[in-house]
Amino acid sequence: MLANAGFRVYGPRQTTPYVTGGAQPGLKPNVAGNLISTVAGEYTAQVYNYNPGVAIDDVLTLPGAA
Repeated sequence: MLANAGFRVYGPRQTTPYVTGGAQPGLKPNVAGNLISTVAGEYTAQVYNYNPGVAIDDVLTLPGAA
């Protein structure tokens, strides 16, 4: 199920994701990613779930965000 759910973060250069969440089975959080960038601008987080009929819970944490 984790292979079909996660997130991507897009930044000022919108053609490629800056980070994609990686599955961590058995851990909490079970999908995580680290975004380290010196590029200023607006970032967008896309949360996805391609598991029909399966609900997911998501929490976005931004430690150190300005």
